[in-house]
Amino acid sequence: MANSSLNRHGVVQTGLACIHSLLFDSRYFWILAGLVILGEVALTSLIVQYVPYTEIDWETYMIQIKVFLGGQHNYSLITGPTGPLVYPAGHVRVHQFLYDITGGGINVPLAQWIYSTLYIASLFLSCSIYRLAGNVPNWAILLLPLSKRLHSIYVLRLFNDCWAVVAVQAAIVAFQRGYFDTGIMLFSFALSVKMSILLYLPGLLVILVKRRGLVSTFMSMVTIAATQILFAIPFLKEDPWAYLRCAFDFERVFLYKWTVNWRFFDEETFLSPRLSVALLVGHLSLLVAFGLFKWCELDGGTWFVIRRALKRPLLPAEIALTTPDFVATVLFTSNLLLLTMAKKKSEKPQNVAANGNTISSTPQVVFPDVAAKTNLECQTILDDQIIVIDNLFSLQECKSYVKFIDSLPLELTPPKKRGEAERVNHRFSVSSLDFAQKLHALLLPHLPSFPYPTSMRRPAAPESPRHPQFCNSNIRVYKYTASQYFGPHYDDSVKDPLTGAKSEWTLLIYLTGIEDGVEGGETLFYKEERGKPRKVITPQLKRGTALLHRYVITSDGNLVAQLTLL
Repeated sequence: MANSSLNRHGVVQTGLACIHSLLFDSRYFWILAGLVILGEVALTSLIVQYVPYTEIDWETYMIQIKVFLGGQHNYSLITGPTGPLVYPAGHVRVHQFLYDITGGGINVPLAQWIYSTLYIASLFLSCSIYRLAGNVPNWAILLLPLSKRLHSIYVLRLFNDCWAVVAVQAAIVAFQRGYFDTGIMLFSFALSVKMSILLYLPGLLVILVKRRGLVSTFMSMVTIAATQILFAIPFLKEDPWAYLRCAFDFERVFLYKWTVNWRFFDEETFLSPRLSVALLVGHLSLLVAFGLFKWCELDGGTWFVIRRALKRPLLPAEIALTTPDFVATVLFTSNLLLLTMAKKKSEKPQNVAANGNTISSTPQVVFPDVAAKTNLECQTILDDQIIVIDNLFSLQECKSYVKFIDSLPLELTPPKKRGEAERVNHRFSVSSLDFAQKLHALLLPHLPSFPYPTSMRRPAAPESPRHPQFCNSNIRVYKYTASQYFGPHYDDSVKDPLTGAKSEWTLLIYLTGIEDGVEGGETLFYKEERGKPRKVITPQLKRGTALLHRYVITSDGNLVAQLTLL
């Protein structure tokens, strides 16, 4: 009995000693890291198989690549459902590879497995950086798998950030090991995928000047610039300024909804130029402070390092050794300093108009012209709910738009998610404030004044009738072929991020109709009143007709032979 108790006590003591060694003894670092990595392999596999994929930008990436492969090399004209292409050319190369091996982006599970591998590579590189730095306790790596957001970014959302991060992590490992040429190439690739990698550049310059000297640092910068040019050759040949404006837009104004650091400000303050200037000054001040008093402290200060570099441009300027710990610390703090002051960027470039609202700064798809019309009749199908205007588009204009739409990278709608309407069609979406303004000007002369919707419970104001002020800048194109349809659904009121206006009506423009032999395709409306049978309202499907309906009734796209909508 006593021996059994002693044996159990010995087993417990041995187990505790093993745990202590795994957590605190650097000799067992890779054993613990290996266990963490194996655990993450299992966890990411379960996430791919059992957690629903989240569509945010993957579809846009793939459509943009399709446009590029179709011969479009003007960067400002490469766009997708969530906006234009705003990343450097390395992003295009990476996603061209993904486009090829995933069947045009259709095989999303395969893409998730690729990104899962990328996540495991990122975890391994993080462990390598910690190990090479040498002053990080083993237990710190247990914190790495705890980020729900990282799992989401890599495995469920397939963001392009992942490629840039893994490349820059590999570059840091190369710098820590003294493989500076390899590190520069990896850093160049990371920068070609995402402009935010520039955040590491101030720290990298300090490391290069100290370790390799001024001339070698200059040559490294030339290599980085040459790599960017090499990736971007087809776009630079087509329109160099369009490429530079889109891929490296330093004047971009960021959307309030994406900010993390500055959520305590209201939107007006966030978008104000004064805050932008204050953040820029704050960032530069932090860089100067770390540059002068921290990064080169052991070398006698930054000015001493600069003087040594200028006197001996071919030789290293360091006095204190550039250790792996120093490399990691300087690069990570360089990145963190700007993240601290960052507004958190939007994925779509914006400019601020004089009224403080944001408007698109990047040229979008150029829609064919539509001539102004006179003497068109606005017919009421359901009072204050459904109206139609025949011949808003002429026969020739409809034909022109049908041909134009056939040139767009239309995509088949993905399987519906929970809460979405059943729909099967081909579609394309783009933000175009210019076209929205043209539509508004085309419609306005033919529209009546509008009372407030009954849901707002506001009295009519005959002395100040309400007229439409804007058309929403999000333009959607739908093309229906035989047996395709859009199931019953409610259209929601949305706020246009480019104008701030809130939409109350849906505008449909039919580009084909019964005149073209289309069978089916009408938009059905269901009016329900308490105590009465549901009434089905079916406006006639006619080519060139504009149909407007308010957001209070259920609509349904009937089965069609072939129909094109704008």
